[in-house]
Amino acid sequence: MDNVILLNKHKRNIKVISKNGKWEKGKYIESTVEKTIKGVYMPVSTDSLKYYPQGSITLEDRELFTKELLKNEDIVLINNEEFKIVESTDFEYLADIKIYLLRRSTKDD
Repeated sequence: MDNVILLNKHKRNIKVISKNGKWEKGKYIESTVEKTIKGVYMPVSTDSLKYYPQGSITLEDRELFTKELLKNEDIVLINNEEFKIVESTDFEYLADIKIYLLRRSTKDD
């Protein structure tokens, strides 16, 4: 497996909010966990855009490159804007990097 190097000049601290929960005495209790990860985010490339149905991904969406394991539906804060992880690609069999597709979130989601 190759070690992918994310250049320090491109890496940013990114806040990730995960929603967890558990059943306790017949009630579902939801909790949130915030953590800060290092990663690189970029606008979705035009090469990536062509693999999705028209309109499902926009140029306002982002791709996140990191070595951290995240879950779909986690919320990523970039420049005080919320993005939801909608898809992940793990290249574990080739390299130690994970790519996440982030859809810009609105308050109505």
